[in-house]
Amino acid sequence: MDDGGIARQLRDRWLTQAGAELTVEVVRRLLSGRGRSDLDLGTVDGRTDLRFLPSLNLPDLDEPGRWQAFRDVELSHLDFTGATLPGVRFHGVRIVDCVFRDASCPDWRMWSSQVSDCDFAGASLRESALGTWQEGKSNDWVGVGLRRADLRGCFWKGSLIDRCDFVRSRPRAYD
Repeated sequence: MDDGGIARQLRDRWLTQAGAELTVEVVRRLLSGRGRSDLDLGTVDGRTDLRFLPSLNLPDLDEPGRWQAFRDVELSHLDFTGATLPGVRFHGVRIVDCVFRDASCPDWRMWSSQVSDCDFAGASLRESALGTWQEGKSNDWVGVGLRRADLRGCFWKGSLIDRCDFVRSRPRAYD
């Protein structure tokens, strides 16, 4: 099967009734920091396979609107390649060893959060506040790949940026 066929298959798995129910359960568990090992999601390079996850804006969650706000949890070892994750909010969150290749992540907002050893190659993070400062705490970006990422309109003041790769990102970092 070609790469286009694989991508289509990965997208389609979320479009069935069972896939929609699985999406809701995945989001609930990510928001609460609970485990996912019993959900039969599979793995990709040691990360939970959430490739091409559709938008997290799901109307049937228990608390409408809450899906977007991750608070004081760790998101680790997840593969969100090609996922659609607009408008997500992070408060005191650690994002570790996650892949967001070619994901759509516009309008993210982060406060007192850390992103480390992640890959955002080709991702769109347009109009996001990624480097904020609040109550004496910054966002830290350490060892993050942002090659070819769309960073137009991003806010990067008041953050630690260490060992990050901005090659061919738009606009290039520090221009």
